[in-house]
Amino acid sequence: MVLPVRLLWELAAATGRALDRHLLTPAGRFPFRWLLLPLAWAARTLVWGPLCRAARTLVWLPLGLLGRGLARAVVHLVWGSRSTR
Repeated sequence: MVLPVRLLWELAAATGRALDRHLLTPAGRFPFRWLLLPLAWAARTLVWGPLCRAARTLVWLPLGLLGRGLARAVVHLVWGSRSTR
């Protein structure tokens, strides 16, 4: 009685491994390789890249220029007033 049950169990386990190896794993790779990777590339190239360039051009560069201008003004006001005394 034990041997036929064990054989059925091994058959079920082998069938499960074969389904996993030949059906489920390739079916799981398909959406990742053909859907998610191209969407990630498109989002990175067409959305994130232009947003970063726009933020750098419209926000960080003017803030840097403003900061340098304020630093120069402070330097000239503080040390310029000391040198004129």
